[in-house]
Amino acid sequence: MQLKQYKTEDGYVFDLQDDGTLTDGDMTFDSLEELEKHVDVYEVKSPPKFKYILVGHCPVDSGQIMITDPCYINSQWEENDFQDIRIYEKSDNPGELLQFRVHFESYEDVIDPYNKTVNELIADGTFIKKENATVNDEFSYNGACNTTINKTYGEFGNGLAVASSTGWGDGYYPVYAKVDHDTGRVKELKIIFMEEE
Repeated sequence: MQLKQYKTEDGYVFDLQDDGTLTDGDMTFDSLEELEKHVDVYEVKSPPKFKYILVGHCPVDSGQIMITDPCYINSQWEENDFQDIRIYEKSDNPGELLQFRVHFESYEDVIDPYNKTVNELIADGTFIKKENATVNDEFSYNGACNTTINKTYGEFGNGLAVASSTGWGDGYYPVYAKVDHDTGRVKELKIIFMEEE
């Protein structure tokens, strides 16, 4: 869908969304007709170009990144270390389990009586990862780690934050802001973990 924008008489620019709603980033109207009930608008024939501006870099040392409102850190954050629980069950006998740091310390450890490494047992389907029904998604480092290990990305801490794995893991990743050159408002942030090929 081609970008359509409508500008109000007082200078606010609303983007027409795929679902027919219009938003300026702060306010949303269900339709163009609803917006026109409140203010005079006209279609922007040549929508303003947005530009991405490098705003900084995020250092990553845990292979994941978190987005949250800083006000929650002091009031809601729990100081809980990561509890790395990884369990694998035998595909034809779910009662037979292998647990990381209980039955093996490295995925290259050879497991008796199979005479194969854990990596080989997973690759050939002998053992499959068991879904952890009690994933702890508290607002903590442990919650962020559990989110990225079990789902790669998602909300945690009862919706206080979002965590995501970071492509290649640790690094120093550029953060760009998409800025409306007319209003100076930040429309989106983009973090590049891996360049497009």
